[in-house]
Amino acid sequence: MATEVEIWKAIDTGSEAEEYLERALEKLNKAKGWGIADILGGKAVVTAIKRGYMNDAQELIDQGYQYLQEFSIMLNGTGLDYRIDGDDGMTLHVMDYAMDNMITDIMTQSRINDTINEVRQTIKEVDDTIHSLQDELWRMK
Repeated sequence: MATEVEIWKAIDTGSEAEEYLERALEKLNKAKGWGIADILGGKAVVTAIKRGYMNDAQELIDQGYQYLQEFSIMLNGTGLDYRIDGDDGMTLHVMDYAMDNMITDIMTQSRINDTINEVRQTIKEVDDTIHSLQDELWRMK
């Protein structure tokens, strides 16, 4: 059985992961908006702005993932899995610039939407686990 201190450390670590993922979600939603503009005929500047938000989101996801790995270790034996696809989409990134057409713009938009859904799901799982840990703290008192 985990100690109260261990549970608090896990809650803090999970909260850090959530914070990074929430910030990533904000960047992804901005990228999504620019992605729509790109599909509707945006040129290289629009693509660059969109990719900038995607890159920012990826950095935040990577940082959040580090906390998720630590969170998972702290929750050893729970069976929860917080893996986020580590693929940075570099091939799609190059195609998005080099080909800059509606097909690659739609493919990129789809990837943005998929990542948004993954991040939202991960945030929900972390949040649910944090609530379970908080419940455990209440039971300990």
